[in-house]
Amino acid sequence: MESGENFGPPAAVVDSRRVALLSDKQPPEIAVVSVADGRIVSRLPLPQAEVRSVSPDGKAFYYTSGGFVWSIPAAGGTASKLGAGDSVAADPNGRDLIVSLGESESTHLVRLPLSGGTAIPLEIQGDLRLATSKLASGAVGPDGRIVADGASASQWSYQVAMIDPLRHTIARVPVNFDGELAAALWTPDGRLIAPGKTYSFTLWRFRPNR
Repeated sequence: MESGENFGPPAAVVDSRRVALLSDKQPPEIAVVSVADGRIVSRLPLPQAEVRSVSPDGKAFYYTSGGFVWSIPAAGGTASKLGAGDSVAADPNGRDLIVSLGESESTHLVRLPLSGGTAIPLEIQGDLRLATSKLASGAVGPDGRIVADGASASQWSYQVAMIDPLRHTIARVPVNFDGELAAALWTPDGRLIAPGKTYSFTLWRFRPNR
């Protein structure tokens, strides 16, 4: 990048030529960066001190801070509070946001209409549960299915969970990988990608010197 500032997550793909990163300024800024040359194309100052997630839809950037979902126009302007939420992902349908809400004993998803109105809970059933309240910016696929971090009572590591809001189901995405996958997202051509990590443990026994 052309700037000596520090930038990092939350991050989001804006389009095939640009990505959005968060600056470490206080208050922070969303920096839209050209992938080709690292040039900062635009900056969007945010009024909040801490931002947990960012997701664009071409017209606006949606982000979460302080337990609420906010919207700011992509061209710049005043941020508006949309509703409660810990993490947000824009639905490609252009009408809704998918929002996660973490509570003391569970995490659940809601559909938040951009036109206004009450958030609609997404009822899902399956052998998995939502492991975290984090959603990747590209968590919602072209057909409306949602990927998230899943947890199972029979497996220690997190798994990629596929949520079908039409069938109200949540199921594990089968992957031949001996490790943990998290923060999965959809690519524009309908594939899934996710970072993976493996763990290695060593057990030590210490004896006192005599």
